[in-house]
Amino acid sequence: MAEFSPGLEGVVAAETAVSEVDGANGRLIYRGGYLIEDIVPVASYEETAYLLWHGELPNEKEVDALRQQMAAGRTLNQSARGTLMAMDAAIDPMDVLRTVVSAQGASKTLTKPSLEEAVAMTAVFPTIVGAAYRRRSGKDPVEPRDDLGHAANLLWMMEGSEPDSAKAHLVDTYLVLLADHGLNASTFAARVVASTGRRDRGAERPRAWRRDLRGKVDAGQDRIRRQRRDVADRGSCAARALLGLRPPCVQDV
Repeated sequence: MAEFSPGLEGVVAAETAVSEVDGANGRLIYRGGYLIEDIVPVASYEETAYLLWHGELPNEKEVDALRQQMAAGRTLNQSARGTLMAMDAAIDPMDVLRTVVSAQGASKTLTKPSLEEAVAMTAVFPTIVGAAYRRRSGKDPVEPRDDLGHAANLLWMMEGSEPDSAKAHLVDTYLVLLADHGLNASTFAARVVASTGRRDRGAERPRAWRRDLRGKVDAGQDRIRRQRRDVADRGSCAARALLGLRPPCVQDV
């Protein structure tokens, strides 16, 4: 007879080679051998994303290709743009992100989730976040730029002015730290939705993930959180303050 396990504690629900949260030893490991404290000083967000998606760090040609692919995917389609502008400017940004991504990813046919879809969703997030931020501030959204990196474009979309390189570096560091945290609650929620095979799962998976992020606890193992804060002394805390955000994946201590 199966044994009841509250909250699936101690249950192996899935296997992954993408990242590992080693709470017992206070380590966050990307792709089997890259400790977060080693990645942060040497890899940009785009390089880290490539590592997580492909299992190895990119060479210059590969990361340039990814930057171009992401830059080309920053524009909202007509449905997403209309959805964004139809929403009250005071709506919570997480609700805006959830709803606009659903409009951006809606399709007429059932397709298998792909890496291209993941890259496209990642590329468009700053456009939505920046537009929500500016509308809440009483300002009109600005168009994304294809000549900026992921972090710098986020700053441009929020501030509407040429991004400061030091600020962009801080935001880039922050994004590297939050790129992946194993099978946390939000990831589990997205995988459950994906496993149902529902017709709109392409848009629904990120919706489930963002709904879970609204909770108070996600991937907040205490020792991992403390380690991330130690690494964050190199810039993440400043980036968080700059954006007026708290980490969406941990509970405050």
